[in-house]
Amino acid sequence: MFVYLDESGDTGFKFRQGSSRYFVITLLLVADPIPFHIAIDDLRQRLGFSPRNEFKWVNASEDVRWSFLEMLRKQDFTARVLVVDKTSLPAVQ
Repeated sequence: MFVYLDESGDTGFKFRQGSSRYFVITLLLVADPIPFHIAIDDLRQRLGFSPRNEFKWVNASEDVRWSFLEMLRKQDFTARVLVVDKTSLPAVQ
């Protein structure tokens, strides 16, 4: 089993100074990473991106986002996502 991890948001609690409300951790679990890597490489090539291009959701156009999601839905994986609403934590109140 191969595990890919990504996070979004930050761990800060200064909401009025720019801290994010949510902190998200996502795990992508893949039994065989080779087809997954090939699909990502093929997508980069189809989109005309460099082989070293990292897909960043926030910077991607709507077309790139949909293309990535279409590629992803054809892959064999399991996802686990933890979403923390930091405003609901006792330390914030």
